[in-house]
Amino acid sequence: MHEIASSIKLTREAVNFRLKKLVKNALVGKFQPVVNFYSLGYEGYVLRLKLAHRQEKHGLLDYLSHTFACNAIYELNSDWDIIAFLHFPSVAELRKFEDILMKIYSSTIFDYSFDLIKHQTKLDWFPQELAEGLKRNFSLTGRPQSL
Repeated sequence: MHEIASSIKLTREAVNFRLKKLVKNALVGKFQPVVNFYSLGYEGYVLRLKLAHRQEKHGLLDYLSHTFACNAIYELNSDWDIIAFLHFPSVAELRKFEDILMKIYSSTIFDYSFDLIKHQTKLDWFPQELAEGLKRNFSLTGRPQSL
């Protein structure tokens, strides 16, 4: 909070107020670190799923979302119904996950594939244009303004 406040010349209280407002208005869903799994020795994989029974997807989505290895899940309107991004420390751990997944959801999953992610490009999560827009929307006097 202190770093954000000092960089945009606001009080910590004003920044806190603004962040709470962003969360309340569902513009910010959560705060979490962006972990570089590759620097930890993990390999990244894309799991593609084609479902046999779409009505049973909720249990599968819940399972994936609570799996430590999974850090993103997307539902698609394409040949594949779901893609998930996962990280494992070894191929053995990937195979263990695959065995458990198929043991539990073999009747729900029609087809699936795992693809090794060759390279992850670092994204600029806070581009300069966004920073400038936020600065314009924040009051330099420290008084909260609506975003």
